[in-house]
Amino acid sequence: MQLKSKVVLKEKGSSAVLPSSFKEMLVSLKWTKDVDLDLMAFFDTKDGKKGGIYTNLLGGNLGDLNAHPFMKLSGDAGVGAQGGDNQEDLVISKLDNLAKIYIVALNYTVQQAGGSESFGDYDGGITVKTDGQKEEDSFGMLLDSMEKGTVALVATIDNTGVAGPKLIKENKVMSLADLVAAVPAASVLTK
Repeated sequence: MQLKSKVVLKEKGSSAVLPSSFKEMLVSLKWTKDVDLDLMAFFDTKDGKKGGIYTNLLGGNLGDLNAHPFMKLSGDAGVGAQGGDNQEDLVISKLDNLAKIYIVALNYTVQQAGGSESFGDYDGGITVKTDGQKEEDSFGMLLDSMEKGTVALVATIDNTGVAGPKLIKENKVMSLADLVAAVPAASVLTK
């Protein structure tokens, strides 16, 4: 997949400062291969609370733009491992009380089969943009890690700095258990 983004974060740990003022931030997971990927977000609030929004297939909820956590998922694409122009979106309407947001992609197809595969074998990518930006002005990251696992911690939005929210490419592929160890807010997936 080729990202149309103005800024493509290529290396693990590379980062970009996001606009601090926006009405909506859009995080999109796109892919065309025949696999069911699911976009999820976990978060830490500035007052120490943790939570997440993720597919109701795993017992989650899709979130709410008008109430905490001020994030909402679009729904499920690629169901049944259908190829095509698949896209799942996360809309964020407010970052005020959020310290960190962890952007995660789950390979639902492999998770259900009990396997482990490389996200680099697919053509997935994430774009992040705020209102007023065109796709070609967005920030992008390919899911290109060759590590094997069922989930990818794609990126972190760190909202603790004075310069504004920072988008950091993580590109770490792991098991669900390892995700919970790395991102305690993801422990809601194991309940």
